[in-house]
Amino acid sequence: MLYLTGRDIDSRLNISSAVEVVEAALRDLVIQRSVNLDRQTMNLKNGTFRSMAAYVATSNSVGIKVGFWSSEFRGDVEPARSSETILLYDPLTGELLTLIRSHFLNRVRTAAATAVAIRRLASPNASVLAIFGTGPHADAQVRGCMAVRPIARLYVCSRTSAHAEEFAARFRHDFAIDVRPVGHADNSWLGEAEIVITATSSAVPVFDGDDLRQGALVVSIGSSYEGRRELDDQVYRRAEVVVVDSKEQAVREASGDVLGPIASGAVTWDRMMELGDVLSSTNTGAVPTEHIVIFKCLGMAVYDVAVARMAYNIARAEGLGRELPA
Repeated sequence: MLYLTGRDIDSRLNISSAVEVVEAALRDLVIQRSVNLDRQTMNLKNGTFRSMAAYVATSNSVGIKVGFWSSEFRGDVEPARSSETILLYDPLTGELLTLIRSHFLNRVRTAAATAVAIRRLASPNASVLAIFGTGPHADAQVRGCMAVRPIARLYVCSRTSAHAEEFAARFRHDFAIDVRPVGHADNSWLGEAEIVITATSSAVPVFDGDDLRQGALVVSIGSSYEGRRELDDQVYRRAEVVVVDSKEQAVREASGDVLGPIASGAVTWDRMMELGDVLSSTNTGAVPTEHIVIFKCLGMAVYDVAVARMAYNIARAEGLGRELPA
């Protein structure tokens, strides 16, 4: 059994490659070649334990991700700590192939999933991106978006100006694009963004839906818990279609950004689609890019297993990691 840490594989994980394996896994899920078990959550006194599992047909891999998030809902008192582990098995022999501990893999799989959505839902020539948030997930989200769209201008919005400046400097260094750090006081710039990504820990909406341009794609990856929202009702009222990765998981987790606007009447279930269905041949062209479209990413186990298998293959090919006794 191969033991891998972020130190072994993080620098080898390529978001562009991850986009392809995640899309393949989603397509297989639609035709029921793959299997996804929704996230299970156990809330304890000092944190939250979660598990999610999947079988991915394209790589013939089955795996589970487990993790304990300590003090998750007391981040204003003390920093939240998390520990995620992915176990990947060979479904033919039952062999445990690898145990992976990498926070970066989690960011890559999420960025790959949203890049799949962006490639299908955003205008093909979209070149202006706005990102709300400046944490590690926001960084991966921007890189994922840039892998599938010709981004020439990036607006970086944070409540902390120093964080926005640091984030902007990093992307100016890494890419030859126009990067502009902005604050929340004046969102007039938001009307220029063709793609808007929210990657925050905010419990309340981070912008006014009236500020969006017509035809924008809005991607939300944060605030997936009950009563927490990144997007206001107006975004949903203006949206032609709302896409989620799993309706069942949205209900199971009581996602505030899905159930909140449904409860208020801002959107109805019949205006919601699943990402896998959008990718299927029977739905080609079903989402009009001239209207506002929302993609709410909750995260699915097929993403984790698909990218974990990619990481395992790279590690085997390059002799990375450490062998542990079975």
